[in-house]
Amino acid sequence: MTQNTNTTIEDLIKRTKRTVKIDYVHTCLRRSDGSKLTKTELKEWSDNGLNEICRRHPDSFRDYIENPPVKPIKFLANCTDKKGKKLAFEGQYENMEKFEAELIKEEMTAIKIVPAKGNHLCRYCMGIAEGSNKDLLCDDCKDLFGHTLFTEL
Repeated sequence: MTQNTNTTIEDLIKRTKRTVKIDYVHTCLRRSDGSKLTKTELKEWSDNGLNEICRRHPDSFRDYIENPPVKPIKFLANCTDKKGKKLAFEGQYENMEKFEAELIKEEMTAIKIVPAKGNHLCRYCMGIAEGSNKDLLCDDCKDLFGHTLFTEL
């Protein structure tokens, strides 16, 4: 790339949200003693201060903006192993496909995979249950017992 680096970095700084600059400094840079700056500390910095630190590290700032880190998502899975035994797994992956690929690598067959947010593992059978209330039973257990809550058993 043969663009003027100062112009490019200035444009990048201008169009980048304050919260992203804070995330960049928190994630990528360290104090001279090796410790991280906390997000609370960085929120107190002025916009000029954040912009200046981004200017001092143009290559890593550009790389962070152009290739943002992917925050893993927590997933739940009901699977069977190669003998047909039912199992439940939790995992943090970039996406559902990567989680399923890992399960396949471990010789598991996914029956159901869902994001953990808004779901949980049933306290009775470890099946996937909808809702974040951990006392809720999964649909199969609701049908089996005629109750909605684990504490009703």
